[in-house]
Amino acid sequence: MEKRMAEALELLGLKELNTRDISTLSDGEFQKACIAVGLTRNCKLLMLDEPTAFLDVDGRAMVLGALKNAAEKTGICVIFTSHDLQVSLQFCHRVLAFTPDGRFLESSAENRLEVLRQAFPAATIA
Repeated sequence: MEKRMAEALELLGLKELNTRDISTLSDGEFQKACIAVGLTRNCKLLMLDEPTAFLDVDGRAMVLGALKNAAEKTGICVIFTSHDLQVSLQFCHRVLAFTPDGRFLESSAENRLEVLRQAFPAATIA
């Protein structure tokens, strides 16, 4: 477990913070530490609610890239919520969306962009 935690902390850029008291971490550091804990578990599914909250743009990309790499390396299924449509396209294999009128839409790996455009026609989605 200690080895897995060290690897997760390094993956999330927190290696140098492993001796600090958790109460001294910033919101973003705390968010990453919580994700690191999740990655150390021997689970098949990791569910995260807005895992990039409190993170700047670089931190978001780093965390989501780390989650994607961990999923590909270990086979863990990562499910997360996000209000950022571009993030969903960049890091997710599939997208599940609730439209403003309450409809549920599901994508395959191939039609993610179309599903998001259908769900949110007023949004600018590249």
